[in-house]
Amino acid sequence: MSALARIVSRESAADVTSIIDELILRAANAWIFITRGRLRRRCIRHFGRFPDIARPCGHDALMQWRKVFDHNPLFVTFCDKLETREWVRRRMPELKCAELVWVGTSVDDLPLDLLTADVVLKAASGSGWNYFPGRQHWDVATVRDRCARWLQRPRRRDEWAYGQLPARILIERLNGTVDELVDLNLRCHNGRVASAFIGYAWKTDDARGAYVSADGTPLSDAGQAILEQVGRPVPPELFQRASSIAAHLSAGIDHVRVDFHLRGDEIFLGELTVYSSSGLGEEEKEGVGPIIERQWIEELDESWFLSTPQPWPVSLYQGAFRRWLERRRAELGVS
Repeated sequence: MSALARIVSRESAADVTSIIDELILRAANAWIFITRGRLRRRCIRHFGRFPDIARPCGHDALMQWRKVFDHNPLFVTFCDKLETREWVRRRMPELKCAELVWVGTSVDDLPLDLLTADVVLKAASGSGWNYFPGRQHWDVATVRDRCARWLQRPRRRDEWAYGQLPARILIERLNGTVDELVDLNLRCHNGRVASAFIGYAWKTDDARGAYVSADGTPLSDAGQAILEQVGRPVPPELFQRASSIAAHLSAGIDHVRVDFHLRGDEIFLGELTVYSSSGLGEEEKEGVGPIIERQWIEELDESWFLSTPQPWPVSLYQGAFRRWLERRRAELGVS
């Protein structure tokens, strides 16, 4: 066979592969659209259309892709606040955690006398299911009713890991007062920090925060103004120390948000978040989305979906997705 014939043969094979990949990727997205009704509705409300989840471009679409395809068993651990504590303790026993006051599986066992102003009542496997007795004033009937709901209803049915968890409620001692604490959430990718969010008076009516770069620089003038107004900057040394801890905890994971509570120069574990804002938050609007996407795409080979053999026919999509991923990396200029 002549050199020209070999070139033509390779180009023809590449064309056939490209056509087949296109059909597979379109079929995968159609399957998601048809079978994931709740996800479809939430995406249309957020994006204004149904995104191409099979070829996820952007932070928000990547998070939807993770919810559908990436069933990393470690996500189940991270979505359970109690299991996360144990996982982190085995890796960094020196990292401080909030004092665990009580854990239970029944509303009838809930010790109401422990619900004092210095604790928080929360679901072990939920986001936003909290009761702060020092800030809110629920009567006994409301407390019992909310806890019963937390124990009975699955959390975020379109997020796979939450569906694998036992239902538990817990009481934790707060790490400090609202005026003392700063929330620091770091977006990490296999040992690297891409960006962060600094929050003040979080989970209160006075909550304010700003997105910052990996070195702590505000990503917008509005964010800079918020940090100046609050007047409680996170010292660079403390920010870097927290970043180092977060980077260490994220090793081997394509993407995880590592959350801390800061009090003075102390760092307390918050949680490890795998479905940040369910991919339906403000990251794209605030300009941090592309920063996260670039590092996430670069480290996506670390994902469970791509590092684990998949059964047929999912393996067909896995192969087509790998080839699409290389093209996407080229578009973003990452390796």
